[in-house]
Amino acid sequence: MHHALLREIKVKVAIASTFVPFAANPYRGLVVALEEALRLEGHQTEVVLLPQVDVPDRLISQILAFRLVGLESVDRLICLRPQAHMIPHRNKVVWLLDGLLAGVEQWKFGGYPIKHTRDRGQLDAVRTSDKRCFDECKTVFVGSPSLKKSMLSVHAIGSVLLRPPLPVPTKLGNNAQSSTILCLSSYDENSRLHIIIQALACSSSTLNLKILGNRCHPSFQRLLSQLIIDLGMEQRVSLDFGPTSEEVLTTALAECVAVIDLEASGTTAGDGMIRCTRAARCMIVAGDGGANLDDVIDGVTGVVIEPDVASVAAMLHSLEAGAIDHAALGRNLHERAGKAAMSWPETLRQLLG
Repeated sequence: MHHALLREIKVKVAIASTFVPFAANPYRGLVVALEEALRLEGHQTEVVLLPQVDVPDRLISQILAFRLVGLESVDRLICLRPQAHMIPHRNKVVWLLDGLLAGVEQWKFGGYPIKHTRDRGQLDAVRTSDKRCFDECKTVFVGSPSLKKSMLSVHAIGSVLLRPPLPVPTKLGNNAQSSTILCLSSYDENSRLHIIIQALACSSSTLNLKILGNRCHPSFQRLLSQLIIDLGMEQRVSLDFGPTSEEVLTTALAECVAVIDLEASGTTAGDGMIRCTRAARCMIVAGDGGANLDDVIDGVTGVVIEPDVASVAAMLHSLEAGAIDHAALGRNLHERAGKAAMSWPETLRQLLG
């Protein structure tokens, strides 16, 4: 079938994505929205969700299993979230919001640094598989300028920028009197959670901190728990590293004054960034925050601060005192990202072209 005709006729489309069981992730919303958009245009659509656990000992076997998935009966395969791109198909496109597990120069398996030859061998095998599977693709789409740059510089893979259309902000209620800062990020030393906790303890604000995460290195979790106890912050810091449902995340966003993510330079925006943009919440990021800085402009669409205790403490004081208009910043963030994204009909023309 000639690829240009896919834009004009009704075809069979499969949306393939991976997920961590019982854990929320921003791809779930994208899968639902993409499926709805395809069906509205009359395409036969099937969603294929593949469970995945992001740990080194399981990654290779999962990739092999994904290579055995047979979807030959569909006209177009749209792959979201690694490692769904491993599924073979004659007419496949990939749309990534975040990087590959084999992503950056200092790759970590789910938060565990590479220390052994076996891990290095697994990393090399995954990168080889990535190269082969991306060579199979008609087009690789990415959701941010930073990821586009990374795909080329780190993986030598050319890509096309395609931001997902943003829904109308969910009516989350009035958070003007909220006293909670929400943190959603990957939880290892790179997330700098200890800086946020220390800043909260020494600041003059009475704000609380709610930390939600799906995975954490056990030693770092123990370090954070002990730090909270040592600083006497048990009543002001909520620490939860268990699986988090969409309902819990929606409630947490409704009850927060802002979302903070101090993770150092990364090639992809974190979960907190994606959810803040969709929900029109204020986003606080570090000055070396990498992809988070694609959309957050200090004082315009969010707050950019230095990742040190004194700077974070000063920001918390300003936020509580009302010197930071968090509601306006959240609205501006949503509007800026929305202007950079296409409509769903335009997006489908890209994905089916």
